[in-house]
Amino acid sequence: MQLSPHFSYKEFIASETAARHGISNEMPGDLITNARALCENVLEPARAELGPLRINSGYRSKLLNSLVGGAQHSQHIKGEAADVIPLAPGVSIGDLFRFFYFSEFPYDQIIHEFGSWVHVSHSLSSPPRRSALSASKVGGKTTYFTLTEAQVKAL
Repeated sequence: MQLSPHFSYKEFIASETAARHGISNEMPGDLITNARALCENVLEPARAELGPLRINSGYRSKLLNSLVGGAQHSQHIKGEAADVIPLAPGVSIGDLFRFFYFSEFPYDQIIHEFGSWVHVSHSLSSPPRRSALSASKVGGKTTYFTLTEAQVKAL
């Protein structure tokens, strides 16, 4: 099943951690609308502009979210978030983050996570917050910082 022209249900639920632990990561049917909205309204426009994107983590069951150390109320659990990386040559994580930040697309939250991927979310149940954060390890704990426009430009 396709969630949008370039993003499939299968890639949205894929998880190496779930496979290693022998757990199912099937998304409940009532959450597919959320995943489809994220793909159509946020990920497809980014792909059209920057080229192919890989979803490293989309939907996560509560068990999987716990295993990967996700936030207790993560939007991944609701099918509203994906961690993505650009695949096109010459397109960086910073380029992808800046694209979302300066776009008019209805993202709820973007997080530049550890310099390795961009977490992006979209919610049908509330107006977009358009929150822009950076995540890094501080003293062994993940810490989030709000980014200014100047900081985003410097990524």
